[in-house]
Amino acid sequence: MLKYSDFVFCNEDEGSKYAESQGLSVDDHVGAAKIIASSEKEVKTRPRIVVITMGKQPTLVVTCMPGEDPVVEEVPVNEID
Repeated sequence: MLKYSDFVFCNEDEGSKYAESQGLSVDDHVGAAKIIASSEKEVKTRPRIVVITMGKQPTLVVTCMPGEDPVVEEVPVNEID
């Protein structure tokens, strides 16, 4: 299914489990997102965008065009009372 996905969303816990399944530290969310973003993709004319929400911490957004290096951004989150 991942092969056909342009967008992948997950939360911090799911990102941790994926990182662990790939032999990374459970807190290596950036590494996990890079692996997902760089995975094989059927449609090579559009990037894959991976979003990992991290609660009050900045949301991770990793964008990758097939065959290129992933670009990592951290998007600040405004805390809500």
